[in-house]
Amino acid sequence: MLKKLIKAAKSVRDKDAVSRYQATVGRIGIKLMKMEVKPTLAALLPIAFLAVWAIERLDFFPPKANEPIEVSFHYPVSASGRLVHLAPDPGFTPDPPSPPF
Repeated sequence: MLKKLIKAAKSVRDKDAVSRYQATVGRIGIKLMKMEVKPTLAALLPIAFLAVWAIERLDFFPPKANEPIEVSFHYPVSASGRLVHLAPDPGFTPDPPSPPF
């Protein structure tokens, strides 16, 4: 509605009315911005936690050469007796097993 009033005032060349209408549009914008600050901040907090969690989950540090790798699995009791299949990278060669002394 204010845009129509501004357009009409411009067509009549009423500078005072145009400035009043534009000031009103500015005040409405400021009030809307003040009302949107709290929801925006409330949304930013979970987004920030999610971003930090995602960045931590994406970190990958490959093991160094000749460093032993320990693998552990945690399964429910209902998975007892089932097989687990490990597929190493194509270039992986394990050390020969040591004698059981």
